[in-house]
Amino acid sequence: MAITLNKKTVPDIVANAYGSGLITAESSSTVAVYQISRYWRELFQKATRHSSDKLPKWNEKEMAAAKIITSALLFLAMEKCKDVEKLINDTVRADEK
Repeated sequence: MAITLNKKTVPDIVANAYGSGLITAESSSTVAVYQISRYWRELFQKATRHSSDKLPKWNEKEMAAAKIITSALLFLAMEKCKDVEKLINDTVRADEK
């Protein structure tokens, strides 16, 4: 299954960040960087292979990794990246070389 990042996922991440109060119209993208750091620490220091309380289908490590990804996508959105999906695909291709 493909994830369409620009049409639905990224706007949903941004909306959730506003809705939760994580960001406001005046927020800097640094907020997302702090989130990435927090979730990296969670992944390496705290998360286990036990089921997540929030989403029992997934383990805590998977949830922490997904939170890192969504925080990185929030960062790109806050930096006004116009085509996140293309950026990711281009980056993967550049790393292949």
